[in-house]
Amino acid sequence: MSGMQLSEDVLCALPFAIWHKDGTLRYVWANPEWQRFLGLTEGDCHGRLDRDMLPRRMADLLEIGDLRAISHGTSSEEITLINHDQMERTLRLHRMPHFDARHQLTGLTIIATDTTYQQLLSQQLEMLMREMDAQRQALHQHALVTITRADGRYLYASEPFCRLTGYAQQELLGSSRHQLDFVPNDFDQRLQTLHFVEAIRFEFHGHAKDGSDFWLQSLLVPMANKGTGERSYFEISTDITSIKQREESLESEVHRRTEELSRMNAVLAMDVDVREQVEADLRHQHALVQSMLASLTEEILLLSGKGLLLQTNLPWDNFAGQAAVDQTLHAAVAGDNFIDYLRSLSHPLYHALADRLQDILAGAINSHEMRYSEASRQGERHFALTASAWIGEERGIIITERDVTDAQQNAIALEKRNTELLALNEQLRDVQHQLLQSEKMASIGQLAAGIAHEINNPIGYVNSNLGALERYLTDLIGLVDEYERGLTALDHAPLHDRIAKARRAIDYEFMRTDIDALLSESKEGISRVKRIVQDLKDFSRVDSTQEWGMADLHAAIDSTLNIVNNELKYKASIIKEYDPLPEVECVISQLNQVFLNMLVNAGHAIEHHGCITIRTRHDDGQVCISFIDTGKGIPAELLNRIFDPFFTTKPVGQGTGLGLSLSYGIVQKHHGRIAVNSTPGKGTTFDIWLPILQPIRSGERIDLMPEFPT
Repeated sequence: MSGMQLSEDVLCALPFAIWHKDGTLRYVWANPEWQRFLGLTEGDCHGRLDRDMLPRRMADLLEIGDLRAISHGTSSEEITLINHDQMERTLRLHRMPHFDARHQLTGLTIIATDTTYQQLLSQQLEMLMREMDAQRQALHQHALVTITRADGRYLYASEPFCRLTGYAQQELLGSSRHQLDFVPNDFDQRLQTLHFVEAIRFEFHGHAKDGSDFWLQSLLVPMANKGTGERSYFEISTDITSIKQREESLESEVHRRTEELSRMNAVLAMDVDVREQVEADLRHQHALVQSMLASLTEEILLLSGKGLLLQTNLPWDNFAGQAAVDQTLHAAVAGDNFIDYLRSLSHPLYHALADRLQDILAGAINSHEMRYSEASRQGERHFALTASAWIGEERGIIITERDVTDAQQNAIALEKRNTELLALNEQLRDVQHQLLQSEKMASIGQLAAGIAHEINNPIGYVNSNLGALERYLTDLIGLVDEYERGLTALDHAPLHDRIAKARRAIDYEFMRTDIDALLSESKEGISRVKRIVQDLKDFSRVDSTQEWGMADLHAAIDSTLNIVNNELKYKASIIKEYDPLPEVECVISQLNQVFLNMLVNAGHAIEHHGCITIRTRHDDGQVCISFIDTGKGIPAELLNRIFDPFFTTKPVGQGTGLGLSLSYGIVQKHHGRIAVNSTPGKGTTFDIWLPILQPIRSGERIDLMPEFPT
């Protein structure tokens, strides 16, 4: 087999496209890879132009590039073409024009490498790294919170926001964000189309009071004043100044490296010019193949029809000389029978590869792909191997290998890190919603306490006035009785008739007896109002510092029942089955919230009139409060999800899905547990177990979870 024939055979077997055109840009020759790309068979393109075979856009792209190369010399460009499978592929084309001694164009050689997957992988890795960097930076930022009116004036600004902008809080309050130029582009237009159930995200660049720059990434949510209906906006921001500054630094670095790459490309272009001059003569095609093999990053091996290792390229030689160890594939030596060498190794994987190579030589298969790992001086390395047949005077094999160790390790590390970040984001989201719910309940408690205080004042003097009125009426009735006895002693018939007529006119006897009943009912009504106000104060516990203390759970449950009485009295009868309980060490305001959630959920579960039983007992240093309803029950497949944050079976708008989740967290904080048992169609039982005394170690409460009876 001649050297030129071998070179042509090798060009046909290479895994990238190569073709040659004459001086009129008609095809002279194309290797099988380019024929497969175009969907043509051998000989279909000979003597034809691109426009004779390809869609106009593709043909124009190729012809323009050809003309540019003929005019300016060797060129390299990246274009996107559609292959015969209608798949979009990105190809890097290297064009080399050939001229005769009179500088007349004799032909044009084009080499095309498919960079589609390399670009996609690079873009995905770059995008993932950017996302990871942004998430990691966001986790370390302080809370920057503001509330503004519809006209942009600040109603509230947090201390971190004040520190960032350099303005004191008093300077910001009443000032407009428009005056301070704290608005992004099209901000007002976006506000005009923003609904209450929506939010907008934006970035803006501002200047602090001292003139320094800062960048913020913000989430803005509209709110409405329930009293006036006036709209305001809640905004939470993240300081991304360091990210923006780093981006500017990176842009400068990219610019510097781009210039450096341009210089390197100029040097490479000069080298390509030299190679093109050498490749102009077809007698030097063998040298061209050697240069291309040496320039590839993949390891290349050429096997003869008998399995002899004819040739290897530089990447293979470098790894074999520096890192290969005995009894591995890379320890093979040029000139050896490569298939026999594989069979001499101990690992079964090498024997299987030898069998597949033998099948390729026999014509049973045309190619084989595999991944394998082997030891080296650099540690265990992972390779992707492709073996393909090439046809010359005899059937041979071309083997390409890529070291995928770093890519595999990076992919595993990125996937692990991404999973960790997703889990952390989910935890942060749950904590944030629980904090918002806690703040909401605290605000409700303060409002309830304020109402109770305002009611107590008029109730106090009404109660006092009723007492005084009762005494005055008693004295007046006594005085009337004395008058009556005095008049009886007088013998004055007309006067007696007038008095008797006046008594009948006002029904004096009924009035006298009814006054006592009216006063008694009024005092009872005042007492009931005072009890309700006291229960409201006990439930909200605004005077509490959220400290632990001993509390009467029965009194807490009764107070809670008073609070929800109006909601439950039309849906369920309340049955109390109280056993004597000792006082329990707890934060009673938090347990009030648990009792409220249990009673409200029980009421919602009852579709028609039903029954709610509250049963208490204690055993072995623990108390149990059971809430039993005759509602519709919970399906078995949902029982393991009812304590998940935001899970609810109620219609949209009727539940947040946080009630049972918050109750579960409060009971856990008290080192207790909640057990649930439900039968669909019959009802549900929630058992809340709490220790009478919290576990203590060295004078401090410890976070232990004791075992509870079922």
